[in-house]
Amino acid sequence: MRRYVSLETPIDAVRIPIGAVQAWRILGRWKPDIVLSTGGFVSVPTVVAARARRVPILTHEQTAHIGLATRINARFADVVALSFERSRSLVSAPRGRVVVTGNPIRPAVLGGSRDAALRRFELPGALPLVYITGGAQGASAINQIVADALDALLGYVESIHQCGPATVHDDIDLLRDRASRLPSQLRERYR
Repeated sequence: MRRYVSLETPIDAVRIPIGAVQAWRILGRWKPDIVLSTGGFVSVPTVVAARARRVPILTHEQTAHIGLATRINARFADVVALSFERSRSLVSAPRGRVVVTGNPIRPAVLGGSRDAALRRFELPGALPLVYITGGAQGASAINQIVADALDALLGYVESIHQCGPATVHDDIDLLRDRASRLPSQLRERYR
């Protein structure tokens, strides 16, 4: 279910039914009360197998954009949980099965400490601190925007930027390169 041309795509088309058979067997052994899916193409075979086994399915989408796997899983799910109200119209599931729950967040995250973060990431703490992160299809776009605006941004804030592993895009390499070219007083504000 790649969204780009790859020689692996035909192989993935075979992996999905194989994965569904494997998941069907595992679900038969474990006998779960419910299957929770949070998207990603690896979840589709498990959701298909859960439906075949009549195991209730809850699928949750954390982002505003409904990914392809979640759109597929929503057809099988008993409940589709969304993080954003505006995403409701993007899901083709009966209205009663779609609920807006928001994003589950660990209490420890809500009780975070700015001072602890500054120490952990060795930031000066003289300016406002901005945490930058993205997810799913929007992450690379966010990373590109940050890379383009890095010198202007760091004139006003310190930043901790969470960037996932490089796959299709070389976002980490781009960000590291841009950060290395910054004057030292700006570079020390970016992690």
